[in-house]
Amino acid sequence: MVIVHSKSIPKKFRRQFLFIITIVILSVVLVFSIWIYREKRLSPEVVVLTATKAVEELPSLDQPIIFGPAGVAIYHNHLYVADKKNNRILILDTTFSFARHIGKKGRGPAELEGPTTVRVRNEKLYVGETGNQRIQIMDLQGNYISSFAVRQSPVLNFAVSSDGFIFLHEPQSEHLVSVFDESGTTRESFGELFPFDDSRMRRVKNSCLVELDDDDNVYVALYERAIVRKYDKTRQVLWENDLSSHRAVRNRLEEIKARMAKDERLKYGLTSVVVDVKYLDENLFLLGTLSSTDARIFVLNCWAGELKAEINIDRKNRYIFHFAVATEDRVFFTDRLTHSIVLAERTASGNER
Repeated sequence: MVIVHSKSIPKKFRRQFLFIITIVILSVVLVFSIWIYREKRLSPEVVVLTATKAVEELPSLDQPIIFGPAGVAIYHNHLYVADKKNNRILILDTTFSFARHIGKKGRGPAELEGPTTVRVRNEKLYVGETGNQRIQIMDLQGNYISSFAVRQSPVLNFAVSSDGFIFLHEPQSEHLVSVFDESGTTRESFGELFPFDDSRMRRVKNSCLVELDDDDNVYVALYERAIVRKYDKTRQVLWENDLSSHRAVRNRLEEIKARMAKDERLKYGLTSVVVDVKYLDENLFLLGTLSSTDARIFVLNCWAGELKAEINIDRKNRYIFHFAVATEDRVFFTDRLTHSIVLAERTASGNER
């Protein structure tokens, strides 16, 4: 056995040897880091939320039973809930103590018919009414400010900027997003439509949800294709994330495709995969309805659009289409099957990988 001492190796070759060893070690570290990053990105944290509290009626009201709850928003530790069938907005604190309600059935100022979507910003209440097919703006005491008609029916989603402009998708527009002032005047439209094989359905299939962050960057999520885009304030696309690579989303899309193959009429409608979207603390939360028992919230990092977490909610015997995020561990949603407002929280065992 021959042992070669380092001193017997010429100095020139020792340097080359050390250089090669260093490169090999750095390459291994880089490959391992990439693998860890990829695994973390493809296997995000899974948070399980359990319904811990619900309210179905408010005894202090003349009509105490909540009927057809829809959109919900959180503002200054209060919930603003569209009680659709009762034509009113309920205001409760986050412990479900009733504060007051706004609105009554009608078509006039400060009256409501089929309120579906609610947003609160800059001390103003913005309500999307399906029955009146309009967006109405009031102060937080319910005093009328303005309203305007929209062509989106039902009025399921819109967002409000820091300077009071309303962003929503209108199917008649040749863009994904239209921007209105509080009088209903169109200020701009932007966002290239996604292509579809059937040009006749291009507008319908491009129906999307809109959300804004604190800096008024715009996020667009397609109902049916689970594709998310971020636009900056100059309307340039910063990133795009196609969630169809996620196994549960892919299974849902394959199910929709199979149903369309059996029933041609479904090709000319809209089947939702993503049904609501909210922003909080540099994260984008997208509510997906993936089966009759599977409702989950996909949490995307707003900087790069990467999927960082999933929030799973037991959807069995529930009908969830609207939610509001207090924290990643506390989510409020409306259940149209039990006609209730529900708080779901992370429990001691509510964390998986």
